[in-house]
Amino acid sequence: MDEPATGPGASPSRGGATRPSRPTLAAVARAAGVAPSTASLAFSGLGPVSEDAKARVLAAAADLGYGGPDPRARSLRRGRSGVIGVVMDERLSDAFRDPVNVLTLDGIAEVAGAAGVSLLLVRSPLDDEQGAGPLVDAPMDAVVLVGCNVRIDPAVAVLRRRQIPVVAIEAAEIEGAVPVQLDNREASRRAAEYLQGLGHRDVTVVTLPLDAARRRGPIDAPRQAEGIAFTTLERLRGVRQVYPEAVAIET
Repeated sequence: MDEPATGPGASPSRGGATRPSRPTLAAVARAAGVAPSTASLAFSGLGPVSEDAKARVLAAAADLGYGGPDPRARSLRRGRSGVIGVVMDERLSDAFRDPVNVLTLDGIAEVAGAAGVSLLLVRSPLDDEQGAGPLVDAPMDAVVLVGCNVRIDPAVAVLRRRQIPVVAIEAAEIEGAVPVQLDNREASRRAAEYLQGLGHRDVTVVTLPLDAARRRGPIDAPRQAEGIAFTTLERLRGVRQVYPEAVAIET
């Protein structure tokens, strides 16, 4: 009966067969003739390593088929992932059709890049029946909610349990989240007052959708009451401070 293969390049598996083991940083360091800490710095680029030592480390890694330190292990050691999650209020298939979303992401990306962190665009709760989806276990140090409303509550509860900081941009008040608001109601009230000052008495408000159904048509009292789109409702309330009977149509 053949003996199972042994050695640094093989590990036992079920049935006595062998499979190649994943090369380690320590093995790379030995092959390059450097300390493991030097090999680690050669990969991270975060410390003083001579060009000669770096070249030897990278050459040894290529020979052994070593692709670099496991980012998951590094995250565990550091206690953070270096990733900020961004959750949009719309399905991802729709999110990039909104130019405001694109500009908002540009701003977030600019600051994140300067801070040396990455962005993770997280699937909207609209794309997940449970309302939380990847927020349960995605590696993130913080989360930015863009225009999210009450549907996000289950997901925010998950983030609170994970003790992940949350910033909410143009969303209804969320416990424990840092709010970033535009005063949509006041701006709409001032716009309505401007029209009133010009002598206009009968106005119609054309609004953004009130919810994910994206219905089109007049907004009556029951429809407004069931609406959950925070920004849309705030703008409508602002206009109706000046024109209480203004007709509203969502589209």
